[in-house]
Amino acid sequence: MPRRRPVAQPAPVSDLIMQYLTDPESAPTVEGVLASLRKLASYLPEE
Repeated sequence: MPRRRPVAQPAPVSDLIMQYLTDPESAPTVEGVLASLRKLASYLPEE
């Protein structure tokens, strides 16, 4: 059986896009986004 991909993935991406379009001064930095993604990835089970 193939692994299911999370369906909530597009939500954070669209939130980041909206943040950059509406208030770029308070948008997170690339480094901040990558650090958050790495932290989330650390909770995923190993294959």
